[in-house]
Amino acid sequence: MLDLSGELAPTLWWEWARPHVLLLIAYLLATWMTEPHFMADTVGYADAAVSGDSTRMWEFGHLLWRPLGRMGAAVFAPLLRLWVGTDARAGVLLVLVTTSWLAGLISVLSLAGLLRRVCRREWVMLVASIAFIFAHGFLNFAQAGTPYVPGLAFLMLGLYLLSKGGESPRRSWLVAFLAGAALAFAVGMWFLYIWALPAAIVMPLFLFGVNRQRVRLVLQTTLFCSLFGALIFGTGMGILGIHTFEGFHAWVLKASHGATSSGFARMVFGFARSFINMGNDGVLFKRFMLHDPYNPVSLAEIFRLSLWKLGLFYVFLAAIAVNLVRSKNGRRVFGLLMLSALPLLGFAVLWQGGDIERYLPLYPFVFLAFAYSLESENAIALLKGAALLFVAAAAVTSVAVMAKPVLHRQEEAVMSRLEELRLGLKAQSTVITVHQQDELWKANYSFPFNPFFRQYANLVYPAAALGTVQTIRWREDFASHALSVWRAGGDVWLSKRLLQPRPRAEWNWVEGFAPMSWSELHSFFSQMETGKAVGDEDGFVLLVDSQGNEKILRPLASRKETK
Repeated sequence: MLDLSGELAPTLWWEWARPHVLLLIAYLLATWMTEPHFMADTVGYADAAVSGDSTRMWEFGHLLWRPLGRMGAAVFAPLLRLWVGTDARAGVLLVLVTTSWLAGLISVLSLAGLLRRVCRREWVMLVASIAFIFAHGFLNFAQAGTPYVPGLAFLMLGLYLLSKGGESPRRSWLVAFLAGAALAFAVGMWFLYIWALPAAIVMPLFLFGVNRQRVRLVLQTTLFCSLFGALIFGTGMGILGIHTFEGFHAWVLKASHGATSSGFARMVFGFARSFINMGNDGVLFKRFMLHDPYNPVSLAEIFRLSLWKLGLFYVFLAAIAVNLVRSKNGRRVFGLLMLSALPLLGFAVLWQGGDIERYLPLYPFVFLAFAYSLESENAIALLKGAALLFVAAAAVTSVAVMAKPVLHRQEEAVMSRLEELRLGLKAQSTVITVHQQDELWKANYSFPFNPFFRQYANLVYPAAALGTVQTIRWREDFASHALSVWRAGGDVWLSKRLLQPRPRAEWNWVEGFAPMSWSELHSFFSQMETGKAVGDEDGFVLLVDSQGNEKILRPLASRKETK
């Protein structure tokens, strides 16, 4: 036992606290310099929490997140009014964003605690933890109001507890109870953390070896995780009145929100994009693969603009793998990494593999493997250098795209595009963009505290909701949406882009990617009667509420209702 009394105590305390203080400073600086460039469904979570609709509140995929936002807004209501006044939705948004930021800090400190169990060198732990902070997916979502990083915080807290219990398996019931609860709450935040549970629960056996006490710890953790998971999801089912398998199945399917994207190529790019920002490189690659006739991309452009980042990421993984398999303990860590990766990557091939948040459950295992590969005396120095080069590139690209001045300029550009439209915009109006890659559609979600978007929370509607089941019925959905806006007394404004005969490269349209062509979009909207136009050539034009337009739209809306 160490004697913490007398003159030695301050020295030992500082040795323990120093790396945590450095990581706290790194996290504060990283999040002070940057903002999230992709807020995902933050606005939708807040809308659902404010609505009080139980079917929207208790969604299977993110079961605990919306209720947490609603409860937090109620508890801290007097404090929130100092920042957002009486705007209930903005209050929930602030709670969600703050919770995510705090969860990010917990994630960093939990990772540091885990790495201290396997790394003797302090610099290795610091480098791996700072690399984690600047990884694209983490740095973005730690500042967005999504459940992904809070779920990650619970996962990493569970891993830290299991690492302590695995190293010194005393009071295993208490460790298993706390770790099992943390892992279950990770899944409650985002169900896809379930793919990380097998690797997380058996981690002590991989890191510290198999013995009777550690096997018991694993079994106890499995028991408590299952019990807490049943309690969490059973509570949701009880609130929603779900008592049958059919009802449960429908609840699960509804959480997909109609997303249909799949494929091995999307997984390959999505996995890399989660760790290093690749901008619109995915669009370029799609144009190259699909031979986009409007905006062709050459092989030379792909290599120059895109593939170097993709290649560097997979060199990073390969360097880690080679250095791990060169030692007995490294092979254990490699086995743990494979156990965590295979289920999640397999799922990503089947569903939404291009999303950067999809790979957050792998982060603890990737950075654990990275740290151990740096620590290993059997590692090849050149491969260590390659891995560190990727970490530096990932940090630079993350800051470059998320730096506050960069995002503020993007926000100003969007507001400039909207300047003339804002003057006569009604509260119930809608603006139709081409798809979700339009800067205006993204701004509606990326800048939720902007006064304009706070006033018009659901203003923007994408004509082509790419990657969802709605794509095949885009005409019917648009017709229904437009008619409902007119009935509510609003106006329908079309982006002038929809009336152009061909898409520009900067509009991020990829011909052949969706089950519709640009010519279909153009011909559909060009046949309609339009009125007042505002803005420059990238402005908007009013879709007239006329008999001619209703004659086109009503049959389409009726067709949707009969399906």
